[in-house]
Amino acid sequence: METVVVTGANIGIGYEACKQLTLEESVKKVILACRNQEKAEAAVAKLVEETLKPKETFEILILDTSNLESCREAANELSNVSGVVLNAGGLIAGEDKAGFPLMHKANTIGHVVFLEALLDNGKVAPGFRAIYAGSESARGIDSIGMKLPVYTEPYEECIVQHLKGKVEGQEDLAYAFTK
Repeated sequence: METVVVTGANIGIGYEACKQLTLEESVKKVILACRNQEKAEAAVAKLVEETLKPKETFEILILDTSNLESCREAANELSNVSGVVLNAGGLIAGEDKAGFPLMHKANTIGHVVFLEALLDNGKVAPGFRAIYAGSESARGIDSIGMKLPVYTEPYEECIVQHLKGKVEGQEDLAYAFTK
């Protein structure tokens, strides 16, 4: 894998994935996909210091997975991507204008939209690989004060049915975001 994109790359699992990828001889470029330019730049500086790799090993891609247009735009900026690490797990409160939880959009739907845009627009290299990495924090961790988000009907039932693969008599609403 020559060029790998890592979402949520400025901290946590995403940052560590970037660091580990630089140890792979076949990886020549690691693209940090982050919401915030300043935090991404700080992460690149820290990666250069910790890995002793040249700054040119790293690139920054601004990507907000809770914003589906940002996902499409970011995918269109890329070419010849060998792999992606779709790193998710943030605990994000609130809903979008349509009433869908931002946490679900950012941790799941946004990644699907980003990945499909890469695939549909021919932005991937032969042998492309995608890895989805999630964090338990998206489900809430009581021991550290991260409460499980509360969803209101009918959203919860819709998503529950989607995850079970049982959406009878209607279009799959979660997949509808991607088209």
